[in-house]
Amino acid sequence: MGNVLSVICTVELSKPNITSNKSLPEEHKDPVVLTCEPQTQDTTYLWLISSQSLPVSARLQLSKDNRTLTLLPVTRNDTGPYECETRNPVSAGRSDPFTLNVVYGPDAPTISPSDSHYLRGTNLNLSCQAASNPPAQYSWLINGSSQHPTQELFIPNITAHDSGSYTCLAHNSVTGLNRTTVKTITVSAEQNDMGYSVGTILGSVIGVLVVMALGASLGYFLYLRRTRRYHGISFTLNLILPPDPVGPPVVPRPRGKRPLPQRTLGRLPAASSFPVDAPNSLHLVPPSPAADQGGFLNSFIAYK
Repeated sequence: MGNVLSVICTVELSKPNITSNKSLPEEHKDPVVLTCEPQTQDTTYLWLISSQSLPVSARLQLSKDNRTLTLLPVTRNDTGPYECETRNPVSAGRSDPFTLNVVYGPDAPTISPSDSHYLRGTNLNLSCQAASNPPAQYSWLINGSSQHPTQELFIPNITAHDSGSYTCLAHNSVTGLNRTTVKTITVSAEQNDMGYSVGTILGSVIGVLVVMALGASLGYFLYLRRTRRYHGISFTLNLILPPDPVGPPVVPRPRGKRPLPQRTLGRLPAASSFPVDAPNSLHLVPPSPAADQGGFLNSFIAYK
């Protein structure tokens, strides 16, 4: 018998490419099927996401020959890029990166800045932002009244009439979805950081000062009634404070009345307290220039 020669021909693979069953898949709604083209016999297919091997996920399913990749369902994080590789015994090829354009949103919009209290006469500038693909279209409602469609709302020189509810409406023209966020704005007169008006704070401060002044006056009056002992007298009080005292200072005799006992520096005994009856007036005379060089306190106190 003659010999039989068997020859297997393997062609060189062309560069693969990726196709999708959906050009604009919607998040959480559409399954996406990616296919590695062309289909070739005796070829091995391999998928990559962001140049890495496919992660293990229940949402990612491969066909028996690995030629198709299905995403169930697609999300905004499944954009890719995707690549497929083809291999046979004589060649290998890799596709260009393929990116999915997943439509989603809008999410609940955010109104900035976060401030809710504004001063009368200032400008109100609010901005609305919502995650969306394609970008959302924005409009505003002020106390239920529709405004010109815009993402940023600007009102100059606001007054108390501009207080109320401000609603931002975000719309996605592809998904057909709408989302809203409401913010309450309060416009008031000048205020501090805690939201109280300057008039209120000023009135409170004045009230506290008045109460303090009345209390101090009453306390001083009661103090004089408790401590006063002599009525209708005048006397001079000299406190000698030399650097190196030799003897106790002397309290001079009051003019026109009985003498006062001499007292040393320090705590005065109870017998030297002031008169019981309140004086009609109290006068303090500056120290005498004829003082000693050692230093002293010389005051004249007159009760009438």
